[in-house]
Formats: sequence, structure tokens, C-alpha cells
Amino acid sequence: MSGSLGSRSSTYVGSQHNCKLVGAIISGLFLEPIIHPKPGAVTRLRGHSDKDVVSFVLNNSLVSSVLFDSCMRASRGDLSCIYGNVFKKIAVIYKNEMKTNTSMGSWLLHIPLTVSLGFYGPTNSKALGLGATRLLRSLTTECDTHGYYEFLSSIRPSHLGRLIGRFPDALNAEKDGLPRLWDILVYASSSDIVHAELVRGYSESIRWSKRLAELSRDNTFEDAASRVFLEMLASTPDTLIRRKFGTRTAVRIMEMAKLVLKNVISLDDLDRFMRRNGYNAGSLLDILSVSISLFIYQTVGHSYL
Repeated sequence: MSGSLGSRSSTYVGSQHNCKLVGAIISGLFLEPIIHPKPGAVTRLRGHSDKDVVSFVLNNSLVSSVLFDSCMRASRGDLSCIYGNVFKKIAVIYKNEMKTNTSMGSWLLHIPLTVSLGFYGPTNSKALGLGATRLLRSLTTECDTHGYYEFLSSIRPSHLGRLIGRFPDALNAEKDGLPRLWDILVYASSSDIVHAELVRGYSESIRWSKRLAELSRDNTFEDAASRVFLEMLASTPDTLIRRKFGTRTAVRIMEMAKLVLKNVISLDDLDRFMRRNGYNAGSLLDILSVSISLFIYQTVGHSYL
């Protein structure tokens, strides 16, 4: 992974062979929603009023072909507005075929990874994450920003506030004179853990994927992933909860998760508290999703890496 942007891994052959592990690198989109238990979250046994596990599977199935195409484009060196085009395609799919927003943050995290896989070819998770950040920093233009804003304005997540300051608001932006997408991602990273992953080489996702691998040695995958999510809740205030309900609520949930780990309160207590109040740790779930993808990628792709 060293060298200039144009330096690809030794396995690069300019063909679909770079994308043979796309299924692994997007697997978290399908596996994360079924994991049970996850306090406050959709699982295979618990849903929300507006979505259940089937909603996730359907939506992610629709998006998976777009993610595969982004890998193929990158493997051919077709990088012009590659992120913006993916965002626009997902926006169209959302408008025409989806009934609810299930995975916006997870899609945002997986898109650069599929591009990195296509461009660099199979490599280890750390190199793949660093490559994703490097390509975002080097390639993004105003065209990608336009696609990203179209993506946001189509999905209109409930937590999306008005952006006031040196960057135009996503729901009211003109088509011309937009900043580079990279600059917007860096700006957002100061207050959002999902955007922070994009600009910091997926460092937290890689760390949690390693924790998942460690726990999976002595536990079922589902039990290991459930434990990882609880540890995530106990270590980091969720930024989606913070935006919707305030910092005090986000910190309270983190402290309650710590009490669950210490066996002071039960996991069911935390789950009931979060569901009763509509607290969904969506940002941490997005990172769990990509952590699972990186774990599966390392596991399934070990012979290629």
C-alpha cells in the first residue's frame, strides 16, 4: 500500500478478479441486522415500528449490485466521480423501491471499501481501510459532493440537521460551486463517528473486527458479535443518539452498558430502557456492520491476502 495513488497491489490485474471478495466485504450489511441480542436495535427477533430484519435484507440486496459495480469500475481504473455516481444510483433505488431508511451510514462506510478493493485488489483489512481513505482524499471532487447531497436529500434521515457555516446545507445546496466531498467528510468527522472512520482509515472498525475475531475463537459468531456491540456501547457515546436526544442521553446509555458488563444490571434492562425511549445506537451499529464485514473478509479471504 505504499507509494503514490497510482500504485496498486501486486495482485492487480485490471479485471473482475480484484472483486472476488466483494461478497465478503459487504457481508456485514446482511449479518449485522440478524445478530441478537442488540440493545435497542433491530435483530432477527426484534424489530422497530417502521422496520424489521426483512427491511434490511431487502434494501441491502438492492444496493449490493451497486457496490459490486463500484468495485468493478475501480478495478478498470474508471474513477471519475465514482463515489458520486454510487450515491446517485442508491438515491434512485431508494426513491423507487425502498419504503424506509435502514442502512444509510452502513452504505456510506462500505462504498469506499468496495472501491479500495477494486483499485488495490485483495489486501489485509488495515491496508484496505487506509486505501479507502487515501482514495477518498485523492479522488473526490465537486461531482462526488453533488451525488452525496442527492443521496442525503433523497433519504432525508430524521437526524439530518441544517448545516450552517462554510459548507452549503445538503437539502438546499445549489448544483454549482460545491466543495470537495473530502472536505465535507473531514468537517463532519469532528462530531460523527461514522464520518470519522472514513477519514481515519477505518481504525475503529478494524479494532472491533479484531475483537470479534478474538471472541469468535471460543463463542458462536452471533454471541461474539452481540458481545462486541455491548462493548462498543460501553466505550463510546453513540453520535446518532447524541444528535437526536442529546449528549447526556448518549453518555447515560454508555454508562448503563458498562453496568451490564459488570453484571450490575441485565442486558434485558438496557434493551427495555432503549426500546421504551426510542434510543437506537445507529452510528455504532454502522461501525459494527463494517467490523463484521472486515472480520468475514479476513476470514474468507485469508488465502488471497
